[in-house]
Amino acid sequence: MSWTSSDFRFTRRANTVYAFQLAWPDDGRAVIRSLADHEAVTSVRLLGHGPVPFEQVDGILVARLPEAPPVNVANCLALDVRAG
Repeated sequence: MSWTSSDFRFTRRANTVYAFQLAWPDDGRAVIRSLADHEAVTSVRLLGHGPVPFEQVDGILVARLPEAPPVNVANCLALDVRAG
């Protein structure tokens, strides 16, 4: 099976959702469509890199990623969330 940049796996601890992106996107964006409607993302960090710019509109989160991935396997975004 070949993963795409639309494939994520999630885990959560307290108010942080960890989103593992299974393939690096060609367009430099991580697009997450599966967040809960009642949660607002307050910050996004790419582990191994640092904070990345993002926007969340109508429940869809789009994060801008650096040119190169920090690791060669599944990269992880740490999403800080609050109930909205």
